[in-house]
Order: sequence, then structure tokens, then C-alpha cells
Amino acid sequence: MAGWIAGLKSGWPMLVAAPFVGSFLATVAFRLPRRESIVLGRSRCPACKTALGPVDLLPLFGWVLRRGHCNSCRAPIDPAYPSVEAAALGIALWAALAFLPGWHALIACVLGWTLLTLAAIDLRHFLLPDVLTLPLVPAGVLVALGVADWPVGPRDAAVGAAAGFAAIWGVAWLYRRLRGREGIGLGDAKLLA
Repeated sequence: MAGWIAGLKSGWPMLVAAPFVGSFLATVAFRLPRRESIVLGRSRCPACKTALGPVDLLPLFGWVLRRGHCNSCRAPIDPAYPSVEAAALGIALWAALAFLPGWHALIACVLGWTLLTLAAIDLRHFLLPDVLTLPLVPAGVLVALGVADWPVGPRDAAVGAAAGFAAIWGVAWLYRRLRGREGIGLGDAKLLA
């Protein structure tokens, strides 16, 4: 019991930040596929275009307080927003309770949050943007190289990335040959790498 309390004590900054990170990730998941700015521009109701106020922007609580509807026009707010916020909190909670030493918890959160964003985009758009998948490959190798007690070494990480890409690419090639059409995108291969 004392172990999980220690994990929560050391991970409290991640736990506090996680819903806000999740709110940003939900915005990225909605705007990136539409080629909208993920940094500039205020958050607005998609229905009436009213700028969201401070209460509306509170992760998780804003959606609950507004009962899932815009305060101005009463249009429903997509439940994907609080879902991504809650999932980001869940990832941080897992990292805190997994007793990951030092920077491992933060690294696990950043990688987990990136995968969460990709899942949210893929679920809605059947798309895995290169801007999110490709940086994961060198990031994984750099983590393996830079973190002394990481469970996978840099050589194994690089070989795993190449093998993962090749496996999905091979399945896609075989499907295309057998069926005469695309069956799996290379975004999946890049993600597995």
C-alpha cells in the first residue's frame, strides 16, 4: 500500500497536468487532420462558433458542468473531448503507479499521450499522420540510447523498429498482390516501427 502512495506523491505533477494535456491532445486530434492550426486560434463551439469561456475549458469538469452541451447554443459537445482527457489522466496514473524510476514515468507519459492522440485521430479519420508517427521512431531509439537502465538497448530498438515496419509493409504488399487493392496503409507500418 505504501508503494502506490509513493507513486502518487512522486507523480502528482503529471497527474495534475494530464487532463490539460489531454485537452490539448483532443484539440490536436480534431484540428490536425483538417489542417487547422493546433496552436493559434481560440477554442470555439463547432456549432455556433462562440469562443469557449474559462469554465468550458476546464478539462473533464467543464464538460460535466455544461452537461455535455454548449453554454450558448446548447448543441452537444463531442464526448471525445472528455474521453481523451480522462485517457490522458489514466496514462499518467498508470505511469505513476507503475513505479517507473526517474524520468521513465515522464517518458512513458509522453509516448503514451502521443499514441493516445494517434488513436483518437485514427478512430475518427482512419489516418495516422506522419508528423506524429515518424518522430516516435527516433524518439524510441534515443530513449533506449540515453536512459541508462531502459529495458531495451538502442541496437534492439533500431532492429525492432525496422522489423516492425517490414512486417506491416510485407502484409500490405501481400494483400495488394492477392486482392488487387490497398488493404493497410503505411501509417500502420510507421506506427509499429
